[in-house]
Amino acid sequence: MRVVPLSVQDLRDVYEVLTALELTAIERLARSEVNPAALAMIEKLLDSMDLAVKRNDLDAWVEADERLHRTLFGSSGNARLAEMADASGSRGTGPA
Repeated sequence: MRVVPLSVQDLRDVYEVLTALELTAIERLARSEVNPAALAMIEKLLDSMDLAVKRNDLDAWVEADERLHRTLFGSSGNARLAEMADASGSRGTGPA
């Protein structure tokens, strides 16, 4: 596999696409009956991200962030949305 370097504009473009997909997933979740197990996992992952920030543990934050987004997309009820997000790249960009 060949790794192609990304420009700053490439990163901006990917972030914009992923943000749009994320908003769609969140909107779908808000309009439906959320699976209690998925909601509990989302809350757990948010707590993990908060703890990682307090500990200044970037690796733990990135791992929890990536799992959070996979959970959001996977729980959206739209398999294509999850596939598109996966194909568009990772969300793990570190805390803002």
